[in-house]
Amino acid sequence: MLSTFFINSHSLGLLRAENVSQAFSYLGNMFSASLFTIPQRRDTIPLILILVLVEWIQRKKQHGLEIDDVKFTALRWVIYYLVIFIILNFGGSQQQFIYFQF
Repeated sequence: MLSTFFINSHSLGLLRAENVSQAFSYLGNMFSASLFTIPQRRDTIPLILILVLVEWIQRKKQHGLEIDDVKFTALRWVIYYLVIFIILNFGGSQQQFIYFQF
């Protein structure tokens, strides 16, 4: 799984580049010291930690929001809407499709 991720992430960087020097620049930025810095948008860190915690608590189930108890069904839908709100609010800007130049 890790090797597939490694190959895929590097190949996408190479496909995104318009020339060879830009491709090496992308690869250099992937391995720069900024890899180990905390993101500037710190308001997303608690959200990420909450989602990781939910996944850890529900790790024996098929997915993180699988709540079987009937009395918690409304809570599950509140969580669904909260996740949708988080995605829409913190999703970032629109990017061009990676294969647009082909």
